[in-house]
Amino acid sequence: MLGPPSLVRITALGLLAGVVAGCAAATPAPASSHCEALKGWASGSAHVLSAELLTPLASLDGVALSVPICRVQGVARPAADSDIRFEVWLPEPAAWSGRYKQNGTGGFAGHTPRGRMAEDVGLGFAAAGSNMGHDGGESARWALGHPDKLLDWGLRAHAEVAAAAKALVQAHYGRPAQHAYFEGCSNGGRQAMLMAQRHPTLFDGIVAGAPSMFYPDMLMTLAWMTRAQVPKAGQAPLLSSAKRALIAERTLQACDTLDGLRDGEVTHPMVCHFPLQSLRCTAADGPDCLTDTELRVATQVLGGPRNARGQALWAGPLPGAENEWAPGFADDGGYGRFIGHAVLGQDSPPFDWRQLNFDADHARVLQTLGPLTAAPNPDLSAFTARGGKLIGFQGWQDAIVTPQGSLNYVNAQALLQAWAALPADEFERRLQALSPAQLASTTLAQAAHLQQAQRLFMLPGVGHCGGGAGPSALGGGLAEPPQRDPQHDLLQALLRWVEAGEAPASLIASRTDGPRVLRQRPVCPYPQLALYQGKGSIDSAESFRCTTPTAEQLGLSDTDVMQVRTILRTPAAVIPAEPAPAKAGGGNPGDVGDARGFPPARE
Repeated sequence: MLGPPSLVRITALGLLAGVVAGCAAATPAPASSHCEALKGWASGSAHVLSAELLTPLASLDGVALSVPICRVQGVARPAADSDIRFEVWLPEPAAWSGRYKQNGTGGFAGHTPRGRMAEDVGLGFAAAGSNMGHDGGESARWALGHPDKLLDWGLRAHAEVAAAAKALVQAHYGRPAQHAYFEGCSNGGRQAMLMAQRHPTLFDGIVAGAPSMFYPDMLMTLAWMTRAQVPKAGQAPLLSSAKRALIAERTLQACDTLDGLRDGEVTHPMVCHFPLQSLRCTAADGPDCLTDTELRVATQVLGGPRNARGQALWAGPLPGAENEWAPGFADDGGYGRFIGHAVLGQDSPPFDWRQLNFDADHARVLQTLGPLTAAPNPDLSAFTARGGKLIGFQGWQDAIVTPQGSLNYVNAQALLQAWAALPADEFERRLQALSPAQLASTTLAQAAHLQQAQRLFMLPGVGHCGGGAGPSALGGGLAEPPQRDPQHDLLQALLRWVEAGEAPASLIASRTDGPRVLRQRPVCPYPQLALYQGKGSIDSAESFRCTTPTAEQLGLSDTDVMQVRTILRTPAAVIPAEPAPAKAGGGNPGDVGDARGFPPARE
């Protein structure tokens, strides 16, 4: 199994670093000597390549430092073809808060998140990040013929880096970090959920933004969305940006006031049902209508991927997110090509992902990539039992990682909690008979219990990891908030929850223009919604209150039931002991659940 690598060997210089740090109180030494003592340090699969003291005047790839740091660069090689390049930035001992923070990376990674790390050390963290096992940014070629790199990127890199970085913190400061945190959005959010599920002892607090934790389903949804809009590579999208903006505008007109307030936001798109057919051109094409082809494309995208029988395989984007639809995401980002590289091992001739069959190929992608990339396990008891806290967030207008995955992960947890005492056959019988109304009622009934250790905040009018017209300056990987405190900043809210036991009842998201704050709104833990109280400025958070909806107002549908069933029936993805084609199930004692799937086996 893959776990935090044990400290099986430490070089003489590594030992010297611990001795020097441990004696620092009695015999102060220059910061540079502490830093240089880390050169040559090794632990498990990791070793240090360089260690240097940098001043605030230094700049790394355009990232300016605000405090002096010891910059440690290293590499971890848990397998023959592994090359996990990582950095650990260590503030001076007097400036260190005693906290450690590790950063996830979006997309295909391939670079170290130095911008986030610079912010972290300015806040007193010892910070780490990595390339997750390969360089090259958004090119997908790294996944072709490199099973070790795919395994590192999919599952292994962050656990390797966390073990090495924590040992480096101990060696440098002479004491371990008091608290450890992880933060990431998109693919970084997927990594965050993997940490909570697979490595529940590594981090005390986790921020998971727009997590692509159902990664194979996300890939197929992006392929479906791109193929619908651009059925032939290189052609102009069948649905232009102007026509997408038209749908978004008319959807806003129809659904803006569903929350009782006209404010330019679709606050709760789950209950927004705008009839696309009302936009059908009755004569020639024009700027205010949709042709039959455009209607077909928009309907396909909104409906999400479907098999030959018309059955939904995953959820598409929600109404109001049309401006965020990405016509070329599977092309330009290489996500279609990634399927060919990672699943079929094909590059010559180039894999034509537009020929994907959403019956057989969908199952093949899930079977192959699920164990390597997905984080579907709704059982976080190992993480929460030791006091772990998880804050999730996602924009309602996210069209890249569709938001219902985050919602239905929580909804699946509610069922898992409510039906915990049922034998497996009765659990499955009830799951098969589940209705949207029953699912909504169960989520509402279990919300208080689930929120003891995790909270999901949905942001109206916000796209993928930010963007959109809604307030999204909230820190934690989103735009920087106007105030760094637990009410306005996701990370600060997490620190207070972990270290003082005060959970965030709500957060205040801001929309800013430079130093000016244009609008502030509370965002509430799901399933609550922020509703206007009938008086006061609509741009002031004080004019709104978090309110629990009824089961009907929650707006769950058959698609949500489908996703919850999928989550609860997904086999436990097991990390193979050696780099090899991964299989679902098995006896890995580090995993939660068993080979038959979720929920865990019951007596």
